[in-house]
Amino acid sequence: MRFTTSGSLRRIDVSLVADVIGPLREEWAALRFGADGAVVNPVTGDPVPVLRLVEGRHRSPGARYEVVTRTPVVEADPERLRALQEELIVGVDVDWD
Repeated sequence: MRFTTSGSLRRIDVSLVADVIGPLREEWAALRFGADGAVVNPVTGDPVPVLRLVEGRHRSPGARYEVVTRTPVVEADPERLRALQEELIVGVDVDWD
């Protein structure tokens, strides 16, 4: 796994970052993946579908992982939506918020 970045900074304290690199590497190394590629929750043993090993062996050169994120669907309040539509159509501020 490689992380790269570039840029210029005047001065930064990287001691906190340096302190977490070791534990992060250990935690990454301890991950286990099921036969379907999904990472396994170490407490429950259940697959967690948000991280999958899709190619190769974990931590081996050329291994590919897939991170799946979902955008939550938020339903609008019908009353607020009607007020907003009225404001847009009529042009009068109805203070819907």
